Formats: sequence, C-alpha cells, structure tokens
Amino acid sequence: METTTPTNPEPEASDLQAQCLQLRKLVSSMLMLLVILSLTLNGFLFYQYRMSNSALKELQPQVGALMSEYAQIQPHMDDFVNRIRQYGSTHKDFGPIMAKYGLVNNTVQITPSTPEKTTPAPAPAKAPAKK
Repeated sequence: METTTPTNPEPEASDLQAQCLQLRKLVSSMLMLLVILSLTLNGFLFYQYRMSNSALKELQPQVGALMSEYAQIQPHMDDFVNRIRQYGSTHKDFGPIMAKYGLVNNTVQITPSTPEKTTPAPAPAKAPAKK
C-alpha cells in the first residue's frame, strides 16, 4: 500500500481575492482609527493651549508688578554683593563662605594668610658598602 503525502492544493483565485479584500478592509479600518486618534490628540493639545494661554494672560499683570519691583531693588542687591566681595577680598577667612555662595570673583584669588611651610623629604639612607 502506497501512501502519498497530500500536497497543498493551490488556492483558487476567488479565495485570494477574498483574502485581499479582507486585508484592504483591515488596512482601511486601521487608517480610520489612526485619523480619529490623531484628531482626538490634536483636540486635547488645542484645549491645553487655550487653558495655558488664558492662565498666562491672568498672570501677566502680577508678573509685570514683580518685575518692576525687582528692577527697583536690583541696584541695592548688586551693591550688597559688591560690598560682600570687597569684604571677602580683605578678610581671607571669609573666603570659604564666599565660595559656598558663588561670590568669588574670577580675578580675585583668595589664599590663606600664612603660607604653609614645606619640609624637604629626608634623603634616602646610603646602602652599606660590600667588602
């Protein structure tokens, strides 16, 4: 008794057309879903834009008042910082505090008031002579 392996029969043209039609419908539905999703995202982003724009318009008078107040106080603050820097340049112990708050000028070098003394390293011992 001979057994033959069944071969896959060639699909008919109508089957291929049906599969192609199903794929076309799937791609079309995916594209429609993508369009709907992008429109929803654009609507949300537009809503966020409108809300942030209205909040910005509400805050503009307050920010303007703060900026004008700062413009009046700024010369006093700059004068204070300059006085602190002058004090730090004459009093070397104040250097770490100035460095901590970033008040050190690039041109001013703060060094300790007494330089450290360096001691020379001892000379190596001579090796005993061989007899």
